[in-house]
Amino acid sequence: MTCVAHADFRIDYSATRGHGDLGVLSLANGKLRAEPDRGSAHFDTSSSAILDPANADLIVLDRAQHRYTRFDRETLNQVSGLASLLGAQDPLQLKVRPNGAHEQVSGHACDVYRIDLFGEHYADYCMADARELGLSASDIAQLKRGIDMAHDLLGCIGGNFATSVFAGGGLPVKLVSYRGGKVIGISELKSVSTAKISASEVAIPGGYREQPIDPLMFAPD
Repeated sequence: MTCVAHADFRIDYSATRGHGDLGVLSLANGKLRAEPDRGSAHFDTSSSAILDPANADLIVLDRAQHRYTRFDRETLNQVSGLASLLGAQDPLQLKVRPNGAHEQVSGHACDVYRIDLFGEHYADYCMADARELGLSASDIAQLKRGIDMAHDLLGCIGGNFATSVFAGGGLPVKLVSYRGGKVIGISELKSVSTAKISASEVAIPGGYREQPIDPLMFAPD
């Protein structure tokens, strides 16, 4: 338990074409944190997402507004129920499948998964074995714990993404973003660190106020 509690890693990505979607993926104090690429045209670059398995919730920080939004099981069940009433049995229309391609990225072998969102090709993720990236058994154990929690938490709104792509302790080393059938951004692995990360990096900063979610954000057009 002591080993697992001290698992830490940080993976940095760099955009090799256009603006990538993912800038940093890190684990500290048992929590996973994802930050978009600073030049991303598709995500609010002042935001961060924190996945907290211990409390079974997903927290989105808005650093520009000093606010946070908490997605927990009760809230997402309400969202799912509203979406069903409005005729959306699968609100995200999220589909994930391996496309059969294999690549080498920064010296790491990876398998490509295609992600479709709302019926359109959204991204390709090339996933490498976390062990090949130098992560320890405790890192991977915490990663899998977060993935399992994400599946349980987000499955009610159509999210099979976590178990389909990250199953088995895989991590992305290349991310290709599409819009309208065209590649608009590519991010690739830049560096991996297993140095200790401060617990404050995955905590809600002091002074932030909670912003309730709007269930209609998941409603069909």
